[in-house]
Amino acid sequence: MIGFRLPLALIAALALDAAPLTAEEPVAPPPAPPANSDPAAKKPQSLEEIIAGIPAADLDEGVLLEAGAIKVYLSAVEPVEKAYSAARKRRDTKWEFGPGERSSMRRQIGVKLLADKVREAYVAEHKLVLPEKKYAEVFAKFKEAKAKHGGYEQFLTDNGMSDDDLQRALKATVAIESALTAAIGDDEVTAALQAHGDELPLRRASDIMFAFKGADGAPQQVQRSQDEARKLAGELLKKLRESGGDFEKMARETSESPSADRGGDLGFVPKKGGMVDSITDAMYKLEKVGDYAGVVESPFGFHVIKLTGIRPAAELKGDVKDQLVSEKFGAELQKMMDQTVAKARFNEKAVGSKQ
Repeated sequence: MIGFRLPLALIAALALDAAPLTAEEPVAPPPAPPANSDPAAKKPQSLEEIIAGIPAADLDEGVLLEAGAIKVYLSAVEPVEKAYSAARKRRDTKWEFGPGERSSMRRQIGVKLLADKVREAYVAEHKLVLPEKKYAEVFAKFKEAKAKHGGYEQFLTDNGMSDDDLQRALKATVAIESALTAAIGDDEVTAALQAHGDELPLRRASDIMFAFKGADGAPQQVQRSQDEARKLAGELLKKLRESGGDFEKMARETSESPSADRGGDLGFVPKKGGMVDSITDAMYKLEKVGDYAGVVESPFGFHVIKLTGIRPAAELKGDVKDQLVSEKFGAELQKMMDQTVAKARFNEKAVGSKQ
């Protein structure tokens, strides 16, 4: 269950920063249900399955998609379609819509905008209050992130959105996130910490690796044998244990691990699922920061591993709570999206069903 993420509102903000849609690039589907839900429960549909399941009907002019009281108007879809088409043109100046591509794009955009409206409807139905201070922080961080990539206004232009469009979607997400956060008590967080201890990144280590010919990912120039690589790792480990040395400098100069550029730093990783089992098993057997594991073999080579950090599970309560909120958010929105899609109809004229 525990896969650490940014706070949910920031996730939603980053989701808005997805690469522009083209006629061949689908919009992200509605949120998935929680990872620890009943495995026998119905799996969320893909965007393609959702679209395929929505029939066409003769709707009012100007409406692209209708689901009960919720309507997605063509006037909202067209700026997004124009922006995505322009992005495609910039990559390929000769590109034009192929048969059925405009219809496919409109359907995808329509379902994405429907999901936005579902979030807003959820807020209204549950009478959720937007925490203004929290929202101001999230929105400021979002704009700050955009400043590094062309600016906030350029982001809106590239995605065919207005400032009001983006803020409505973000406000709904922040309101839902805040309500779910308030509903999760310490007991629930503590239970999650206990149940998923092996998934918590509690140990940090650095490594120096010697690859050998035929190892996974070994550079072509590496011609040493497996025994030679093992011997090099053993000699280095003996030197470090007996006389010490600048591990970070050695890693940058001699290691063939992807961590070499970081001075060997592997970061904090969980006992299970973080990286190769032989490495994490060795890390979690060490008791004190500064200790070395014996030479560790992996499919990539032989590693000298130094424990550089230990933290208690309690330090991650905030991250675990964010994950619980994310799961509950996904479950609630998936349920509401399912109910909405069951009533949805595309306008057959707007999506070209009669063309």
